[in-house]
Amino acid sequence: MVAAEILALACYTPPKRIQLLGLEALHHPVLEVKKASFMVDGDLIPALWVKTTSKSKRRGIIYVQHPHSGLWDLGKNAVLSKTGQIGPTIDAFLANGFDIFAIDAICFGERKHFADGIQGAHQELGSRIASGSTLLAKVLSDTFAGLSIAKEIAEQEKIPLAGFWGFSYGAKLALWIPLIFPDLPKIISTLGCITYRASIEEKIPIQMEFLIPNSFPTFDIDKLFCFFKNQRLLIQAGNRDKWSTGFVDVEQAVKENPSISFELYECEHQIQPGMIESCLRHFEP
Repeated sequence: MVAAEILALACYTPPKRIQLLGLEALHHPVLEVKKASFMVDGDLIPALWVKTTSKSKRRGIIYVQHPHSGLWDLGKNAVLSKTGQIGPTIDAFLANGFDIFAIDAICFGERKHFADGIQGAHQELGSRIASGSTLLAKVLSDTFAGLSIAKEIAEQEKIPLAGFWGFSYGAKLALWIPLIFPDLPKIISTLGCITYRASIEEKIPIQMEFLIPNSFPTFDIDKLFCFFKNQRLLIQAGNRDKWSTGFVDVEQAVKENPSISFELYECEHQIQPGMIESCLRHFEP
């Protein structure tokens, strides 16, 4: 399948207008944090830009997709939480010379418009399916816009946009990046490489944001790997991680692609110290 066919399955079209509205400094006891607000085809999206804590080097900006975990209120603020799932990884990035950029995904944080986050996600999914689109199309559009804004900030700061890192929800999204933003050099997918086949056969729910009607078995995530040519992808899977189910098929599918590295850890759905060290090596120039 070519990229256009896959994106058509997801009903994706790139946003027509992206506009950065401004940057606002936020108070934080330790970190230098700014809130970025931007418009995407009339939709207001808030983001956080966190500057590196390193005093000696500044290597670039890493775009981080916050995890799901049912934490609808948290959203982008996950990158500020030292006690959260991704806290140690974010700390390591910041300490090693990287800035962080993260948006609120739809239905999360400031974009949570229903008291019940699941109800909001159902509404966002259902309204799009009913009108012949998908929630994935919106997620990809927002991600393209967020990466565009992060690149604009990086150019103003005279540093590179170093790459994309995603855990869980973000790990699934990472696999789509070369189809929508082929200029991004390095991408990491941590604990989220579950295949559609595994979801169906093992009765593991398909996340609403990645539901593509009438696509399986014609399409599965292995169809995305061939688009990693000029971009380096690191996939980190856990042998007891529910959201890595199907990792054997994934490892087999990527083994002939020199642009993709696959790592398997003895773990459930929890980031391991070795994963963080490997992420830092992957983002080295």
